[in-house]
Amino acid sequence: MGIGWSIHKNGGWQGQFERVHRWYGRLVHSASIGSADWEDFAFTFFQNCYYLREWVEKTSTITSSDLDLLFSQSRELQVCRDLCNGTKHLTISKPSVDANFSIAREYNPSSAHKYRLVVIADDKFDLLELANKCIQEWERFLSKHTV
Repeated sequence: MGIGWSIHKNGGWQGQFERVHRWYGRLVHSASIGSADWEDFAFTFFQNCYYLREWVEKTSTITSSDLDLLFSQSRELQVCRDLCNGTKHLTISKPSVDANFSIAREYNPSSAHKYRLVVIADDKFDLLELANKCIQEWERFLSKHTV
């Protein structure tokens, strides 16, 4: 039996956005050193990045229709949604882009660890670039809709 308050609720959507930024930092750092955690941090980043939608909807004055518009216009956030749901639930029944997306290692001789992660979902995306674009989309949207 809880008491109704918990540290994970502190900060509302802003607290969740700070978590998204921290997971992004971990993702970038693990990629730069070739850490075995790289893939885990990628999954966690995209899950938290998509969950930001719910936090914004429930702890701000931004409407569901504004969020629907954001996601309908952003290919990156649509892929983010699929990555979130696919890495959490294994399969996707209602994909935004591709229910059968792939996250793969691609040989990259210029990298210290000789590969990069890519996402294949109707197109090929560099995983780090995709993560960065998702954050940029959120930053643009939130700066436009909040004070």
